[in-house]
Amino acid sequence: MTLDKFTKNNLTFEIHQATAENREQIDQLMQKTATWLKNAGSTQWNDILEGTDVHQIGERIHQNEVFILTQGKETAGTMIVRKTPSSWDDNLWGEKATETAYYVHRLMISRTYKGMELANKMLQFAEKQAALNGVSYLRLDTLATNVALNRLYSQSFTFLFSKDGYALYEKKVEPLK
Repeated sequence: MTLDKFTKNNLTFEIHQATAENREQIDQLMQKTATWLKNAGSTQWNDILEGTDVHQIGERIHQNEVFILTQGKETAGTMIVRKTPSSWDDNLWGEKATETAYYVHRLMISRTYKGMELANKMLQFAEKQAALNGVSYLRLDTLATNVALNRLYSQSFTFLFSKDGYALYEKKVEPLK
């Protein structure tokens, strides 16, 4: 079922709830993204290259927390929108993790669609999901040294603080009227 649909550069994109049938496509995109990050000099997502996934994508799919962005039959992107904080989030966010929030993880866009601002579209979708469900905040983190992602996130999120080498961002979600 299509949850959102938009056109960018004369291409039509759709956002769907990921299912077990999407797992292989998501794993392939994660591998490509992790390899690209490593080649760019980042240690972010090294767990994927080592054969583990600290964010447990399979379990997240089962919990209906993974969304996939498609262009035709091609996977253009994906992300996890956790409805509850993981132990990772608890550690980073501390006391704030007790507040009602969704946590975005593993946001990735295929390099085929680089520069099309699809990550922003995915984040807008996550914000809308939070608003529809009465959730007060949308949160995410990235390595403090990842200049590109810090620039992207600071466009629509508020930088709150750094912890353990990660920059933490939050967006207050306005309820839908």
